[in-house]
Amino acid sequence: MSVSYSSGHKACSGCGLMIGFKQILNNLNPNSVLVLSSGCLKQVLTDYPLTSLNISAIFCDKKNVLSTAVGVYDIFKKDRVNKDVVVILEDDFFESEFENIDFVFNQKCRLKVFVLDTTGQTSKGFNFKDFRNFYPLICTSFGFKYSASSSISDLSDLTEKVKKMVLSPTPCFLQVYTSCPVGWGVDFEKSVSIIKKGVDSGFFPVVEFENGKLSRGNFLVKEDIFSEFLSLQTRFKDLKPEEKSYLSRKLVHKNSVLRRDLG
Repeated sequence: MSVSYSSGHKACSGCGLMIGFKQILNNLNPNSVLVLSSGCLKQVLTDYPLTSLNISAIFCDKKNVLSTAVGVYDIFKKDRVNKDVVVILEDDFFESEFENIDFVFNQKCRLKVFVLDTTGQTSKGFNFKDFRNFYPLICTSFGFKYSASSSISDLSDLTEKVKKMVLSPTPCFLQVYTSCPVGWGVDFEKSVSIIKKGVDSGFFPVVEFENGKLSRGNFLVKEDIFSEFLSLQTRFKDLKPEEKSYLSRKLVHKNSVLRRDLG
């Protein structure tokens, strides 16, 4: 077990968020300080005055996480304190914090930014916001030397990318695809397999940008797997076959545009 956390958290069975969170913590330096948004993680990790975390953590309002992390980094730098500042955000990042991501790079802070992405965990029906912008590419355009995506369905890939971020002397960004069995309406024992279908279908491309260039990436869409991915989630139970077909075409177009833009 990692020294960064102990047993006793209150997460739901099969919580994909906790799988991703623990895998990140397992590979951080022990001197790390976490700055987290006040979402599910706060609810399941803390029960004042108790906590499952064995390292320092600051929970912030979802609109102030990055600015708080920059302030913490500046204090450590000024006082010559050797600590890594690690930011862990949840879904609310996409609506409240992404506009501030360039601030991290402009301030020349060596923050490690992780986003645990459950793509609108409790939405009913298909929300077109689930076709998110391609954030690793956007971070790369802001100047991040390392930006990538991964998922809890391939922990070796996730581990490798976390270790690269820890060793990097520059700001880094990693988007991790996780599941919410309760919100998605899937059996808890399928919390990882449903993510694999999301990745294999092309719905969530797993990529890696290093020094401004795409070093690894797969944008191939498999429409049959995408249809199965939707069908396994009760939140999409009202989708008609023609609507699933339309969403598949939409996904093919989105990924083809990404492949074209990336050369």
